Amino acid sequence: MQASPLPELRKRSLTFVPLCLATALALALLMLDVVDSGLLGRVLAVLSGLFAGKALVVLAALAAAAVVAVLVSPLLRAHLRLAAAKVGRKLHFDTKTARDLRARLVDFENAADLTSLARLYLDAGRTREALPLLARAFELEGDHARTAWLFGRALDAHGQPQQAAMAFEAALARDPDIGFGEGLLDRGRNAVRLHDAEAARWTAEAHERRNGPTLQNLWLQAEAARIAGDATRREAILRRALEVAGPSAAGAGPEDAICLAQLRAALRSVPKGGAQ
Repeated sequence: MQASPLPELRKRSLTFVPLCLATALALALLMLDVVDSGLLGRVLAVLSGLFAGKALVVLAALAAAAVVAVLVSPLLRAHLRLAAAKVGRKLHFDTKTARDLRARLVDFENAADLTSLARLYLDAGRTREALPLLARAFELEGDHARTAWLFGRALDAHGQPQQAAMAFEAALARDPDIGFGEGLLDRGRNAVRLHDAEAARWTAEAHERRNGPTLQNLWLQAEAARIAGDATRREAILRRALEVAGPSAAGAGPEDAICLAQLRAALRSVPKGGAQ
């Protein structure tokens, strides 16, 4: 007669359940910006030492922690929604239009078709394929705002922010409203990456004048204030952004949801009693 497996299962649960909970708590706190990544690393190192040789238990704990993190972190959920949207665009790449554009370019190379083909690749997240097409289009017709704007996007996504800034500036000089204001936001995000407070501020303020206050242009203004070291102005902008968000923020798109989560996390980091 076989022994009942229940005692062994209870014994394993005494190890497995606390490990799951501890790892889940550490990851959840990280996602909520309550602890930093260094502390999380130390927690995981301790857990690895305690449960050396029990890889399956550790992996199961991490999987459980990931589920908990998704449930408790609005920022992570927004990033996952954004990633899902990008995957969807990749899966629905317009192969026929791309094939037709390539065929036309064989007969007659022109900036308009190069840019249209590159836009298809950019929207599908295929930056490496878009970049040479936009570089060539920029050579042929560098004074076209749309070509310069998309070239800046491709350069920025490819890790060339300085060159991207020049392309964005060229686009905005020709058409400040390029992309219905998206060009201004792109240059603002690029400026934040370059720690250029002035460029981040003026592009965000120009977008606000054009489109009214939005989570994204206010977040860029707050980032500009942070880079400039103006903590008082930053806190005021963050609080204004939360007022703008209002109750409708729950149904925001992934980009706005990411902004909102970042705004809330930034406000939690403000010292009690206001900015110093």
